[in-house]
Amino acid sequence: NASQHAIDKCLLPKLAIFKQRYPDIRLELMNESRFVNIITERFDAGVRLGPEVGQGMVAVRITPDMEMAVVGTPEHLRRYGFPQTPADLVAHPCIGYQFADGGLYQWELIQDGKSVTHRPEGQWAFSDSYMEAEAARLGLGLAYVPVELVANDLERGTLIRVLQRFSLRMDGLFLYYPHRNVSPALRAVIDTLKI
Repeated sequence: NASQHAIDKCLLPKLAIFKQRYPDIRLELMNESRFVNIITERFDAGVRLGPEVGQGMVAVRITPDMEMAVVGTPEHLRRYGFPQTPADLVAHPCIGYQFADGGLYQWELIQDGKSVTHRPEGQWAFSDSYMEAEAARLGLGLAYVPVELVANDLERGTLIRVLQRFSLRMDGLFLYYPHRNVSPALRAVIDTLKI
């Protein structure tokens, strides 16, 4: 069980070689942006950001730390200006990330060595980082997304990164599972994914 971001950017690329090594193992990757109790919903493992995945779980890092980026279109920045500090974000429509429980992610930024937050204000909130990035591409506001989701846009200039020195580096992705006595198939997956 993993987010679309984790499946696209980590699991599929790393598991592409898995099929050749282990042709008899069948993998099922289920895409969910909500936090899932993998035990009650009968998953062998899950993938989430950070090692804090719940009591009694074993967590194995499968990606390096992830850098976040505040991005917008050139047109958006011409209209609203370039924010110089996190406080300037209040003058911008911002695209929100909404958790399954309805809560909105408060953008976590770093200023003068301290954590500061920004509550995104705007018409749009999504439950998926891909949709946030797409909304930013469409000029619907600034988005705060993993930089790897918008790297091509930044290279082409279709999105511009702002407030880079304030952006957060988050713990990378971790594979987690409920116990140390895992099946040989899951052990093979863990060995393939871990860094």
